[in-house]
Amino acid sequence: MKMITLAIVDDDMVSRSSIKKYLENSDRYEIVMEFIDGKGLLDWLKNNSVDILLCDMRMSEMDGVELMRALHLLYEYIPIIAISSFDDFYYVRGSLRNGAANYLLKHELTREYLESVLDKVCDQYNIHPSENRIYKKRGYVALCRNDFETSKIKTLCEQDILDFEFGKIGIIVISPDIKIKSGVNILEFKQDICKVILDMISQILGDKYSYIANITDSYNIVLLVSFGLERSTLIIINTIHSIASRLYRMSVRMLDTTLYIICSDTYESIESAMEAQESIQKKIEDKFYNGANKIIYDAVTAKIKYKDSEFERTFLDQLEFEIQNNINNVKKTVEEIFYKLEEGRYSQVIVRETAEKILELLRVYKLTDATMFDDAKLRMKYFDLFTQYRELVEDFMKKILTDNKKRYSAAIEVVIAYINNNISEDISLEDCAGIANIGYTVLSREFRAETGMRFVEYLNLQRVNKAKSLLIRGSISMKEVVKKSGFRNYNYFFKVFKDITGETPSDFLNKKI
Repeated sequence: MKMITLAIVDDDMVSRSSIKKYLENSDRYEIVMEFIDGKGLLDWLKNNSVDILLCDMRMSEMDGVELMRALHLLYEYIPIIAISSFDDFYYVRGSLRNGAANYLLKHELTREYLESVLDKVCDQYNIHPSENRIYKKRGYVALCRNDFETSKIKTLCEQDILDFEFGKIGIIVISPDIKIKSGVNILEFKQDICKVILDMISQILGDKYSYIANITDSYNIVLLVSFGLERSTLIIINTIHSIASRLYRMSVRMLDTTLYIICSDTYESIESAMEAQESIQKKIEDKFYNGANKIIYDAVTAKIKYKDSEFERTFLDQLEFEIQNNINNVKKTVEEIFYKLEEGRYSQVIVRETAEKILELLRVYKLTDATMFDDAKLRMKYFDLFTQYRELVEDFMKKILTDNKKRYSAAIEVVIAYINNNISEDISLEDCAGIANIGYTVLSREFRAETGMRFVEYLNLQRVNKAKSLLIRGSISMKEVVKKSGFRNYNYFFKVFKDITGETPSDFLNKKI
């Protein structure tokens, strides 16, 4: 009977000898060649072939990662088992995301362990000892868009490279919830996460279901699973849910990463499945507002309609005025801008542009430096959630407000914060004294000593500043301006506004226009 052939690449003679010793009496596996470096293996493979490669991860000339990348470019279908001396999850994960079919830990190596790993790889790649070796895979990953086409898939099946039954087909689209950090090569990180998820998919599906997967340009994964001649749609839908749920749990446990997953109904042909996956892929962009960390179903999830018109410039004019004049409403105005963006379901492009304009204002008025601004713009390119934009800008605002905050006593800071957060409400000296837990006469004296203004003068100044910023926006009625800035009536508003600014609200607005 023909044996399954193996080759070893390892610069450690003891390790090679151990593996050869464990397999010397095997009636299934045969080691046909051994190499001390990757170059020797690559030269040998030009004129020879092997069923499975065992590759050490730490070698002097060419390490295991480099070798696996080279092998998968030249010999895409050869399964590779990574050999590691390190019982470290992150090191092992590194081998998996670079294309390893499985891995061996040297310090745990026994005959049973070695044969168990080899058997799993044979099952995964459908390798059987026969006169003609078979590289027919039950799982196929399309490495580029051109490979993920109906005609290409059919050709692979006809050539016995891929074992995929064109019966009932289910679709699962997976978007990893990536946390974008400074100083990380984001594209490489996303690619690595996708590769590990593909390995998880292979483990979950095993040899029970054949599948086709594709990593999209946006680093999402489209998975087509063949259920062959299974007749029960209910069984298939439950199985799709089970696959998605298990994949989600493995991702949380092994990668500390949640997933946004869309599960489909079943399709009767590869043509209808390929057409449907394009439609489902478009729904992945709805993660932007739906939020991360979800498993949803295509049949019951409507596509979000996005607003692509430019966001109202008057909000940014208002924000610029507040920044320019050191008005305390800046944080609330930013919150209102993001509330309006979310409520209006503005597209991700408009949200990103608006966030960049806010950060640009902070940079122009020297509230943040160019390095922070450039880093933020780079990170935003890879955001896929609305909350990521909002939280990034809010973090900038929090830092700026902290850095530029005047240092008053604890009681006065509590009062000032209360005024800023409740400017549209009735505010009295007595109420603030209760909040600060001091007597109102003491508060009145200390407030004037620290701020240089009487309590009512400071309160009115903040209300007038709020009114100015609302007038700048232009789309708010005078009645709303009076109410939102905390004045009880028109007459008092006009009087205080003119006393502080020397002009009427109309004069101020006309001058700005």
